[in-house]
Amino acid sequence: MKLRVLLDMDGVIANFYRGFSKYLNERHGCTLNPNIEPKSYPFNDWGHGVDKINFDQASREWIQQNGFGKLPAFDGAEDFVKELMNLCNVYIVTARIGDWNQKFTTKTRDQIKQNTYDWLEQHGIPADNLFFAHDKIPFCQKNGISVIIEDKLSTALEAAKNGIHTILMDRGYNGSQINRFKIYRAYSFDEALNQLRKMMKQ
Repeated sequence: MKLRVLLDMDGVIANFYRGFSKYLNERHGCTLNPNIEPKSYPFNDWGHGVDKINFDQASREWIQQNGFGKLPAFDGAEDFVKELMNLCNVYIVTARIGDWNQKFTTKTRDQIKQNTYDWLEQHGIPADNLFFAHDKIPFCQKNGISVIIEDKLSTALEAAKNGIHTILMDRGYNGSQINRFKIYRAYSFDEALNQLRKMMKQ
């Protein structure tokens, strides 16, 4: 039986920061460097003028302009997902809806979903097992998933507490030196696949 793996999207295969920061610079006068990730995950900590804008409004405008559908992919993401799907049963799970569920209308939430499907299709990634779930750990427990590939450190720590392994893609905002059992930092897609293969042999 193939290993069941949860694959996050933003910050793992879709470069949310690069796409969104360019928009904030162009439309709201921010001075973010799209090529250098922030040191902190929360938007309010990004600096460079982000704290001076109405963030909910800016996010809504970006989504209405199909922002999620226009995000760049990380280099090598398509090949990575293809190989991952050869090795494992992959559940693509994103918190895109959950993060804004209470703030946006049904129409806006539906647009996020459609843009997500479109993005996957554009990059040749099957969307058969695409799910929108804010709480990933309960999703893993419900679906028998034992490994997640993620960029958010707090999610990785929660997963470890619940006996779930995390391959944590190294990003500027998750650079804590915390070295905890069941969390494996990967500096490239190749490293992520190699770590996964080691886990499959255990």
